[in-house]
Amino acid sequence: MKTTLNSPEDTDAILKYIAKDLSWRKLYFSKFTIGQKILFFVPPFFIPLPIYGMGLLLEAHLWIASVVCGMLVVVPFWAFAKQKMAFEKKVFEKYYQSDTCKSMLDFELEKFALFLGEQNTFENRLFWLDYFKKKLPGPFPQILTPMVIFGGLQFAFYQKPVSALKYFWTSFAFLFLLISFALIKPAITDFKFRAEAINGALKLIGELDYRAL
Repeated sequence: MKTTLNSPEDTDAILKYIAKDLSWRKLYFSKFTIGQKILFFVPPFFIPLPIYGMGLLLEAHLWIASVVCGMLVVVPFWAFAKQKMAFEKKVFEKYYQSDTCKSMLDFELEKFALFLGEQNTFENRLFWLDYFKKKLPGPFPQILTPMVIFGGLQFAFYQKPVSALKYFWTSFAFLFLLISFALIKPAITDFKFRAEAINGALKLIGELDYRAL
C-alpha cells in the first residue's frame, strides 16, 4: 500500500515513507545484480573470524593462530566498505543519475518533495523540523536491545559460572555477530529504529528548506 501524506500533522506517514520508500534496500539492493547480491553478503561472513581464533586459543592454546585471525578481521571490513561503495556508484549511475540528479541526495529530495506535494511549504517545514527535533529519542533506547541481550548473557554466566576466558570469548562472539548483522540488516529489512527515521526526516526536510531559500 502506497504511503500518502494527508496533512502536515501526519508525521508518522513521513517516517514510514522514509523507512520504506527511501530505504537502502529499495533504492540500492533491489537494483543489484544476482552476482552483486551474493558478493555483498560474502565479507560479513568473515568478520566473526576472530571468534574462531579465540576458540583456538581457549581449546588448543594456539596463540599465533588466534592473533592471525584477529588481524584478518580488518580485511572483511575494508572489503565490505569498498565493495558497497562500488556497487552503490554503479546503481546510481545506471538508474538515478540525470541532469537534475547529480547525487543520490538530489534523487531522494526529488522523491521526498513529490511525496510531500502541496504540503511542502515553508510553514510546514518549520513545523516538522521543530516537531522531529523534540521527538528525537536519546541514546538509551537505541542501545536497550543489546543491553538486554548482554544482561541475559550475564545472568546465564551467573547461573553457571565459567572461566574468565570463556566469558570473554562469548562476549566477543556476541559483539562480532552483532556487527555482522548490523552490516547486512539494510539489505534484508526496511526496519529502522525511530531515531534513524527521525534523523532521516530532519536531514531531508532541512535540506529542502535550505534549497528553498
